[in-house]
Amino acid sequence: MVYRFVTLCCFWLLAQPVFAWKQPIDSLQNELKKYSRLDTVRVQLLNQLGFEYWIVDPNKSEEYGLQAIELSRILAYDKGMAFAERIVGVAHWARGNYDPGLEYLFKSMDLYQQ
Repeated sequence: MVYRFVTLCCFWLLAQPVFAWKQPIDSLQNELKKYSRLDTVRVQLLNQLGFEYWIVDPNKSEEYGLQAIELSRILAYDKGMAFAERIVGVAHWARGNYDPGLEYLFKSMDLYQQ
């Protein structure tokens, strides 16, 4: 009985980080679905989603980052583009694509320095 209780408690403690990651992602996806304007707020939502997906799913992280880059370019929103370039760079790095990852990270650094 005690062994079963300890096992259940360990599983619960180990599962908490997984559920904690899922909650912000779901909330941000709902916000993005509701927000239809193409402005800097949308860029920030895309960037936050990309940031949340870095560890969970680098492919989705890159997808959101690329959308944020495209919209930032249209809006001439350098701050949003710098963060989006960083997101895409880290997504590449997480998948082991180091050269393209560094290219995006250097672009991000240049934008931050401007």
